[in-house]
Amino acid sequence: MKDYREKKYLEMLAEDEYIASEDIALRLDISGRTVRNELKELNKILETQGAKIISKPKFGYSIIVEDRLLYNEYMSNIKKVKHNNIPRTSKERVDFLMGYLLQLHSYVKIEDLCDMLYISKTSLSQDLRQVREQLDEYNLTLTSKPNYGIKVEGSEFNLRLCMANYAIDNEEVLQSDQLKCNRVECLKEIANILTSAFNTNNYSISDTAFQNLIIHIYTALRRVQDNNYVPMNEYLVSFIKEKDLNLAEEIIKKLEMAFHIDIPNNEIFYIAIHLAAKETIYQNKDNENIVIKDDINNIVTEMFKEVKETYKVDFFDDLELRMSLALHLIPFQVRMEYSMIAHNPIIKDIKTRATLAYNISVSACNVLEKIYKKTVSDSEIGYFAMHFNLALERKNKKVRKKNIIIVCSSGKGTAKLLSYRFKEEFDKFLNKVNTTDIINLKNMDFKDIDYVMTTVPISFPIPVPILEITCFLEDSELEKIEGFFKQNNNDSLLNYLDPNLYIINVDFNTKEEVLNYMVNKIKMIKPNIPENFYDAIMERERLSPTEFGNMVALPHPYKVITEDTFISLIILNKPIIWDKKKVQMVYLMSITNKEGRDLQYLYKVTSKLFTNKKYIKDLIQNKDYNMFCSYIKEIERSI
Repeated sequence: MKDYREKKYLEMLAEDEYIASEDIALRLDISGRTVRNELKELNKILETQGAKIISKPKFGYSIIVEDRLLYNEYMSNIKKVKHNNIPRTSKERVDFLMGYLLQLHSYVKIEDLCDMLYISKTSLSQDLRQVREQLDEYNLTLTSKPNYGIKVEGSEFNLRLCMANYAIDNEEVLQSDQLKCNRVECLKEIANILTSAFNTNNYSISDTAFQNLIIHIYTALRRVQDNNYVPMNEYLVSFIKEKDLNLAEEIIKKLEMAFHIDIPNNEIFYIAIHLAAKETIYQNKDNENIVIKDDINNIVTEMFKEVKETYKVDFFDDLELRMSLALHLIPFQVRMEYSMIAHNPIIKDIKTRATLAYNISVSACNVLEKIYKKTVSDSEIGYFAMHFNLALERKNKKVRKKNIIIVCSSGKGTAKLLSYRFKEEFDKFLNKVNTTDIINLKNMDFKDIDYVMTTVPISFPIPVPILEITCFLEDSELEKIEGFFKQNNNDSLLNYLDPNLYIINVDFNTKEEVLNYMVNKIKMIKPNIPENFYDAIMERERLSPTEFGNMVALPHPYKVITEDTFISLIILNKPIIWDKKKVQMVYLMSITNKEGRDLQYLYKVTSKLFTNKKYIKDLIQNKDYNMFCSYIKEIERSI
């Protein structure tokens, strides 16, 4: 029995007066059976508190107080306890309203909701705005009717999806009296039925998807008991394979036996849809050939094209990633066709700990949105990001070989000898080794050069790191040079931050104002910035807001469009609402449109910085550039 219903029972029951169970059921919008069961439960409590509930045929229920002092003390404590259990924050109220409204069969008046939550109509209106936003994700609406109130409306399919996904994180939702067992017992029985059926049919499913499927089936059983069924049409059924229908039919039969209920045939299709949407498909499963159809393969190719264009990361040769994405797309297609929302419990960790993979996934899923003409949810983007993250890790293990120039003043013979020695000793680090003298070095094109090794001092500036060596490369130098290659295998993030783009002591009200200011500042420092730079950043915000958490936002263009990699950072005097979260530090990074940069390393450093609450707190309070640099160096030493 829910706390707010217990309070309502006590308000409705009166001494010397009777109230019919039908009236109680109507007021609380629950069944007569639920009223009877919950009043029995309440009576057990009251009998220990100086009172009892009595019933009289044709009259209803009343209350008799036998120990006035004990009962008054109980009622006083009840009011205190119930008051403490009332949702306090807006989030708590929105969660409560979602659970309450989804289970109503009829309208509820705004005044009753205000009384229930002890809030004003203005506060309730603000909370209901958030409720409407959440319902809209499932194509559900919160309709209102004069003199009646509000109620949730939409298709039975969408109502079930919303109820089940909400119940995953809210255990008090979907308590059942119709199924003749409590929620925990019902869920255990469903789990046993599914485990048996899956083992028999060699059906594979992840642990998270398995737990979610239990909730979806439990939701379906409750709705069936309330005579709410999912209508099926030929178009929707056409996506379901025979093996999923057979498995669903087996599960339905076992559910009917376990819960002693009749389940219509339409529910076979409903469960089959969930099976098709949640199955984990492996290569060579059950010695059965998994055929990737051309349409799926073409979608993966388009995803790779989009990623290469937007991030200059090439996955075309990664067959393992291609197969993983293709297999993932098979159940994903089912979810998109039925507008099913996948629940991803680790999406927050993916965003913060695999930031580059998540951003790449946003880009790749842009292709899917165009194909299916539907928005891909954040949870789905996160699942794709897991595949891209593994691919990035594989790439990261392959050290990108460097191009170097050897500067030698002792003639071509010595230069060739040094070149040969470098190739022999450091082959795993090197791609191209060129030689020149100090005079010609000034005219060299450093576009594809990583380092310069020189036997003579270089007195003029060049845009790459320099290491001085001896003419004959002594054995004692080999360890130093190898350490240099290892140390410089990743560029320091500080190389990309111009102190003039470290902005503090400013105030803005919106993210648009912040980004517009930053872009204008960048254009003053870097005149070759494309005209559409601001628009490219806002396009990325449209695809998925870049608020990171921890008071930080990480905006960037939706694709690589600048010639150089650079960073700009702004620390506001006071936080603003970015999309839904508060942000006070904005870290704008633009990646070069040239291939070969180690993005994974830059994002790893970025992630470690902005997930560290102490670092962010210190930087927001002090706004000190040198402090920022010291934290970056500390992180890079630890990687």
